[in-house]
Amino acid sequence: LVGMLSFLPALLAQTVEVWSYNRFPSYQELDGYDGWTSGYAADPWMGYQGEENHAFPLTDDESPDCTSHWEGSCANYLIHPAIYASEGIYQAEFYSYDNDSLGLIFGAVSPNDMLLFLYCGRDASGVCPFPELQPPSMALVHIQNGQAEILASEQGNYEEQKSLTLQILLQSNHVSVMAEREDAREEYSLEADLPHFHPLTGVGFYSYGSGAADGSYLLFANPIVYAFDQDNDGWIDDEDNCKTVFNPDQADQNQNGIGSACEDESQPPADSPTLQNPAPIRTPGSCSTAIPPQNW
Repeated sequence: LVGMLSFLPALLAQTVEVWSYNRFPSYQELDGYDGWTSGYAADPWMGYQGEENHAFPLTDDESPDCTSHWEGSCANYLIHPAIYASEGIYQAEFYSYDNDSLGLIFGAVSPNDMLLFLYCGRDASGVCPFPELQPPSMALVHIQNGQAEILASEQGNYEEQKSLTLQILLQSNHVSVMAEREDAREEYSLEADLPHFHPLTGVGFYSYGSGAADGSYLLFANPIVYAFDQDNDGWIDDEDNCKTVFNPDQADQNQNGIGSACEDESQPPADSPTLQNPAPIRTPGSCSTAIPPQNW
């Protein structure tokens, strides 16, 4: 697992920042604000403008079992549709005074289909939404149709009152997570294969048993989405008609949707009589197999 950490900085160099957010209004409920959606009506997420711009949950409600009943306080998330990216990196920071469960939501294509990286408690006394996990631990979870499937888990925790940055890499239907504290890079990672395709799109925060109601604040800040640009030509892979060859002009001489820079020169042009079934004309990026996220 440690080996993956060495790859993340190099992968980040092949990305472009395509979305970020730092406009949470102070002491205003965020459900419905500027595209944000919360999943648990009894817990209004709020904004706070301090030294940094934060979002935080108010309640510390719990439920007996969230594995088979992902609803109510189990689904205490705050999500933004962000921008479409089939692959990339989602990064965000948090700071907690509590010892309960928290995490990041990503790959949320609908309210009934999303991914969660979870810290299950900070120590053994913390509460966790999933009975099969023993605090303190961390897990990658797939939420679908009101049920939770734990894809991977291992021991791991966050520290109280220390800022922590999480980076979630989604690539080729595989997820890797790296944590970095304010004072040191963590020497662990968590990885899992996904049951089906998820774009990175649909990102946010998660809280369970951690809220301002008991005076133990949980603060999230600086969510950022990076999309891959493998050839560093300024066009992200989802929009690049030639993903692996530098072609900032996106030239497509035969108008077949494939950039001239990566066309096989031996292939006859689209208007050649020897080409029996010319490829349909496509706009750049339309050859992606990605599925746009559903409306929330």
